[in-house]
Order: sequence, then C-alpha cells, then structure tokens
Amino acid sequence: MRKQTTLPTRYKPWILIAVIFATALSCSTRSDQANNPFPGYTWPLPELRFTSFFGETRGNHFHNGIDLSSHLESVYPVAPGTILFAWDKKRYPFANTPGMGNWTAILHGNQQISVYLHLDRIITNDQPRIGTEQPLGKSGNSGRSSGSHLHFSLYDPQKNSYLNPLEKLPQVRDDTKPQIRHLILERDGHKPVLIREKFSFHHQGSVILHASIQDHVSRNELHRNLGIYFLEIHINGEKKSSYRFDTIEIHPEGPQVNGKKFGDIFANKRYYYLTKAILPSGTHKITVIAEDLHKNRSEKEFLLTLNQ
Repeated sequence: MRKQTTLPTRYKPWILIAVIFATALSCSTRSDQANNPFPGYTWPLPELRFTSFFGETRGNHFHNGIDLSSHLESVYPVAPGTILFAWDKKRYPFANTPGMGNWTAILHGNQQISVYLHLDRIITNDQPRIGTEQPLGKSGNSGRSSGSHLHFSLYDPQKNSYLNPLEKLPQVRDDTKPQIRHLILERDGHKPVLIREKFSFHHQGSVILHASIQDHVSRNELHRNLGIYFLEIHINGEKKSSYRFDTIEIHPEGPQVNGKKFGDIFANKRYYYLTKAILPSGTHKITVIAEDLHKNRSEKEFLLTLNQ
C-alpha cells in the first residue's frame, strides 16, 4: 500500500502543484513510453455541458482549463497514466480544504499531466497506474466552486505551460459563431461609453477600447457565455493586435498568453482589451475579428468619429 503524505493544515495549493509538476518527469521513463505508446485523449465525462472555456477571465487571472457541469457523475482519466497525487477531505479531515477542493493529477505517457478539480470524492485503489475504464472520482462542488462541476486542466511540465484542452480532446460539434456584442470606449475625464455600431465624440488624447464578446457551443445553449479562442483588431485596415488562447505559459512575473499578461488582455477584468490609441480627427473604422477553436468566425465593424 502506498504511504499517504499528510499535508499541513495551512499551505499554498499552487506550491504543491509546482512541486508535483517539477518532479513529474522523473516518474516516467523513455522506455515506458516506447513500451506503452500514447493512445490519445478521451473525455473525462460521458456527457458534455460546458460552462467555461480555457483562457477566460477570473477577475485577476486566466482560467487555466475548462469547466463541465456535472453532479456526482463518474469522472474518468482522459488517458492511462500514473497517479501523481490525490487530495480528499476525507483523508485529511483536519486540513483546510484548498480552493481546488478534492482533486487529483495524473501523468500520462506523453509526459503531460491531467488535473481534475472540485471532485465530491476520490476513488483510487492501491495501484499507482490507472486506465480510462476506471473512474478516478465523482464530480462535485468541493473547494472554491459556485456550482457542481468538473474543472479539467492539461499541463505540460516540459514547456511549463497549461494547454487548451479543447485542442487535445476529441472534437465536439460546434455550430455557432462568437457574438461580438459591443465596444467599450474609455477616455480620461469621461464615463465609459458602450458602442454598438457608431459613436461621435469630442476628445484630445488617447482612448482605450475593449470588446464584449461571447461564444456558445450550440444554439441550444445560448444562456452559457463562454470565452473565445482567437481575437484580432484592426484600425482603418491596419492590424493592431491579436492573440490566441492555445497555451498559458507560466513565468516568474505571472502567467502569459502569447507573451501578454492578464492585464494586457482583460484590462478591466470583464471585457477583452483591444488597444490604446491616439486617434486624429475624422472617422475611424474599428474591425474586431473573433474565432472559436472550430474556426467559426465573426467580424464586426464599428465607426468612431472624433471631433477635436
């Protein structure tokens, strides 16, 4: 039987994750990979009800996985692997529950780690290896969670990056385009302005533009507002910025997406940051392009007329 390590009553969950990820590569050898070719990923739940996508804002940080609505359903490993760690409140009754709740991490033959958070309980046996037919736990609402769901993440220790799970898991049907709803214009000395199509104003100096954009997996779930995969902005036909939510790289100064920190993408914590620019007098065409991971593309133009 494997010896369980008791955690101190107070600890930082991210420190524990860092230790696990830093030592993960020593748990599997190249010969293991040769003898057990990586079969690819499968979904951890039989039914898929998305409530959050990779890279969304969480107020002060990026969402590093996907959320699937689920209550007391069996959760399965997305591929065979080695259980690196499993935390369950029932095993550590005197320890404070971390924000991740009951969770487990599994190292796979491709040297990537899958992480499963907010479980109701952990189901493991005495063997470190686990296959895709054996449930690892039941979905739940443990830890810092606003409703019963599974948070699923993929981590690459070699690149020190979280990966977008939707790029690695089997493709799902997605028949809807992202919705580019409106712009938010900010300028010194004035309240933010919501712009649906066009806006005329007097101003000298720089302006900041944000965009309200939402995605949906199907027309039957338009009440679920999800994040996008790709965003690009043009001003008067000239590309100003773009970024793609494919990875979240971990850096000493903080996580980054395509070299951009959280505040560079979600400046006001709710909307997507587009650009800060000094616009001369006249009418300017702002073009916003948004895509989901399945290449469903939306493009919308806004007209700003500046009178100085």
